Amino acid sequence: MQPFTKTPAALYFKPEEVYYFEAVDRKCFACLEEEVFQVEQGIQAVAEKYSELGFIRISKSIVVNIYRVRKIKADVNMKMQLVLDNGEKVILNRSYKNDFLQLEPLLYGASMEGWNTWQTIVYWIITCISWGLVAAWVLRTGEKKYGLKLFEGSLKTVKLWQWALVAAGAALKIYASVMDWGGFKVYLEWKSYGTLLFIFQYIYYVFETLLFTLILVFAQLAFETWFKNREIPYGGIVMGLTWGLAHIFTKGSLLIGSEGVAIGLLFGSIYLPLNRNLKGTMVLLFLLFVL
Repeated sequence: MQPFTKTPAALYFKPEEVYYFEAVDRKCFACLEEEVFQVEQGIQAVAEKYSELGFIRISKSIVVNIYRVRKIKADVNMKMQLVLDNGEKVILNRSYKNDFLQLEPLLYGASMEGWNTWQTIVYWIITCISWGLVAAWVLRTGEKKYGLKLFEGSLKTVKLWQWALVAAGAALKIYASVMDWGGFKVYLEWKSYGTLLFIFQYIYYVFETLLFTLILVFAQLAFETWFKNREIPYGGIVMGLTWGLAHIFTKGSLLIGSEGVAIGLLFGSIYLPLNRNLKGTMVLLFLLFVL
């Protein structure tokens, strides 16, 4: 039981009864199903103290109980609207979207926002090792069992119109990223994480890029084998559909799902204009992913 103040006496109730905390005029309030009470802690202290109970910050002024969120809807300007169990709606700002839309709070009892530096680094290292082992096994199996030569494509034969197509897609992705983040993503992440976390975050991005690059390459190979056509970007179509459906189901928004389809198609379609060069595709996808 936690104490919350309601002039003139103190009241006690369980944190799980709170739908969200909100900071207003430098005061912090606990919003229950039908009542609102002022609390002694500030909004940052509340976010840190109750992170292990499923409370996640969704804006500068609001910390929401994820177990009270009924559904997620798209809102204007790349934001999202969270509909709570009592029908009330709160806004998830885009700068807090990545922290909210993750499984860590459910799997580990706390969001990454509540982890210290070394907990986060250890998590990234373990994940990178796991992904690296999977990627190595996939590449080795593909070459030994199926005779796949995935490193044979050459960038020297890429034509000017192919580079122009890739450049146009890259420019579109970077523009969308700047609009989504409200600035240059790399700088904002460095400023947010600090140098040490920033370095390990981008090592994590390298392995993540390796994994989805292999997904698009093997999807391309599989569909080419089945349909006997090497001109259609099957890998891009598969990535677009899977990313789009994943965004629709996890974020509850057709609009955000459509954005996932577009980004997946863009990422997956780069492989063919680069003459199926795996290394070049991965480097470019990494740059597009982080920029």
